[in-house]
Amino acid sequence: MPDLADTTVTPVPDQRLRVYWPISARFREEIANEESRGSGGYRALNKSGALGAYQLTPIALEDIKWRDKSGTWSEASGVASDEAFLNNPLAQEIALKEYLNRNQRILRNDGFEPPIGQTIRGLKGDLTITESGLAAAMHRAGAPLVNRYLQTLANRNWANDARLWPADQRPMIAAIEERLRDFANVPYLRQFGH
Repeated sequence: MPDLADTTVTPVPDQRLRVYWPISARFREEIANEESRGSGGYRALNKSGALGAYQLTPIALEDIKWRDKSGTWSEASGVASDEAFLNNPLAQEIALKEYLNRNQRILRNDGFEPPIGQTIRGLKGDLTITESGLAAAMHRAGAPLVNRYLQTLANRNWANDARLWPADQRPMIAAIEERLRDFANVPYLRQFGH
């Protein structure tokens, strides 16, 4: 059984890096709780291949160029295996930061500016778009689908309807809205000095 240090998510594993860490501890803790359901912390492993406290999938790790399609870890990752990644909280924190930054860039491709503050009539009631909600939704569903979701709703007077989406996409659309709602008031970026 791993010791407690292996199973808890810390605000920043190495406090010397704290001043360079843009993502709030609360956001990272809540994403970890959602993704690994509090089981395993940094050592969490999923049958689908998602790794660590933030359950970064093989595709997410490929997207940030930490692994290739065959599962080989890149030199840029600083780890050589899944096990090494699970044993390295700092690597997981850096991977999360890189993945969230990548998602933000993709969301804003082609000059698209997300409608922060926009109220949407969602599948289960109204919700408001926030940076933290978007970051959490993209962590769950990926930036391209979240972008398509927002652009579709912009063309429909900010009202969602399950019939807009193919049946196989409806569960993920519901998950996007759940993340938008659940993370709406979670601070995403650290305030200076915190």
